[in-house]
Amino acid sequence: MVLGAKGPDRNATAVQVALEPGKILKIQQNRDEGSTAGWLVWPVSAHLCKYILMNSNTFKNKRVLELGAGTGLVGITCNILGSAIVVMTDLPECLPICGTNLKANLDLVNHELPVRVEELRWGDNRRCNDLINLYGPLDIIIGSDIVYHQSAEVLQALVETVKQLSCQKTVFILAYEYRECMIEDEVYFFAPLRSLFSSIEQVDMGGDRWIYIFTKFIGSNK
Repeated sequence: MVLGAKGPDRNATAVQVALEPGKILKIQQNRDEGSTAGWLVWPVSAHLCKYILMNSNTFKNKRVLELGAGTGLVGITCNILGSAIVVMTDLPECLPICGTNLKANLDLVNHELPVRVEELRWGDNRRCNDLINLYGPLDIIIGSDIVYHQSAEVLQALVETVKQLSCQKTVFILAYEYRECMIEDEVYFFAPLRSLFSSIEQVDMGGDRWIYIFTKFIGSNK
């Protein structure tokens, strides 16, 4: 995977991502499926993996839930680096490729630490509560390029989902690329999130790609 790439390699049926010497993830993708975005490896997700590698102690022994897991690249990376539990969530049509890639990398996956693939539609508060009951309070919520080309309604549902899944200790980490839709993203996503977290850090990953780290959750009394 080329970190400086402008977009996914839509012609490749698989992408290799080197986490470290001797550990190469083989991620299958399929541009012909109905949910094109969720079945492709986007460069921003590789940037998030790089950030996770650079900050592996932050993720070790933590309960991690991924929103819009897509191919599963980022969630699998968290497991390999020692996250206590990883829950990869997405829409039903994206879950097969996520599960396929999990099985394809069983030689690298840490089998002592659970990895789960779960359906989650943003804005479904009951489902959010079910996941919390199943897997416990979350330390970290992650997402990669999940804001791209979303309607105002979907962005508002995403914010509500982050709120429902978070508790006081939760950190929300988002990989984001600056594009033409930044104004809508600011109005319907970033501005509401600032009312949920009192501390926000930005890390420049180059090429108009950033990691946002939201901490000190104040959105509820959970």
